[in-house]
Amino acid sequence: MSAQPQTQNGPDLTGGIRASSLAEGVPLLGHVQGEPVILVRRGAEVFAIGATCSHYGGPLADGLVVDDTVRCPWHHACFSLRTGEALCAPALSPVAGYEIVQRAGQVLVTGKRAKQRSVRPGARPGTAATRSVAIVGAGAAGNSAAEELRHLGFEGGITLIDRDQEAPYDRPNLQRLLTHRRACWLRRSASSIGLGRFTGQALRPGQRVALAHAHTDARLGKGA
Repeated sequence: MSAQPQTQNGPDLTGGIRASSLAEGVPLLGHVQGEPVILVRRGAEVFAIGATCSHYGGPLADGLVVDDTVRCPWHHACFSLRTGEALCAPALSPVAGYEIVQRAGQVLVTGKRAKQRSVRPGARPGTAATRSVAIVGAGAAGNSAAEELRHLGFEGGITLIDRDQEAPYDRPNLQRLLTHRRACWLRRSASSIGLGRFTGQALRPGQRVALAHAHTDARLGKGA
């Protein structure tokens, strides 16, 4: 390992570490310009991404590496080691990806990587799509469903329906952060996930809904 000083976030990865010190599939925690970063070896490749889960801040250095992904030990959010993208809920935002250089038996992180092409699967060309989608429930699952639709290229109207007047927000935080401001509870606003780009009515809080499965109808009622 290089002679740079150790910190609570491990070595300064811009100074380089021995490639032989990286165990296969085991994250190594270090830092780059004061930000925590993990290095992960997968075969001949080495990846570097931000070490803090974008969901609740869990330590990805303690996460489980599966293929070219790492999963947060707290709530199992999944991130691509290649791009830093959030691949699975409950995380919706990516972590930073970093450029790697290997030379003379050393691995160095040279800086943050420019945005790369997504590794997430997209919709197949020519896939037929409906004009609008209604999602019943504006919690974490409903919010994630809306984000995935936009990622897949859906440009129709999306309406989130929820009986809660304050939706959408991350409900588990209500059990843990009751003394914090309301801003701590929010996950994403409707505008931040593009719900208002193609439809005038993106969110219907305070609504009950009855589903008629035989006709794929959703009938709204008055809120509780």
